[in-house]
Amino acid sequence: MAAVFDDKFLIVSSDGSIELKSEYISRLGSGDFIHNDIEIEDNSAIVEGNTAVVSGKGKFTVTIKGNKVSLRLSYIEVFSRKDPRDSWKVLARKASILDK
Repeated sequence: MAAVFDDKFLIVSSDGSIELKSEYISRLGSGDFIHNDIEIEDNSAIVEGNTAVVSGKGKFTVTIKGNKVSLRLSYIEVFSRKDPRDSWKVLARKASILDK
């Protein structure tokens, strides 16, 4: 997973907490936070040069410290690449809770 995220990656979770790449990778590796299932309801992308913005809504089923929960979230993700020949990397992600 580390290769998917830009070195400057940050995530702003639905509870407002902010994690940097190393913190997020560590949390995923610990087993305290597991993405069980993602059902995308709506998704769109805007690409401008070496930057892409993806936004959408979906149902995210996750396990947090042993508790499985399903949340409807809206999200926005920013992808970047240094050169058109490079792979896209996730630079930033933000999620917000929608109605349940």
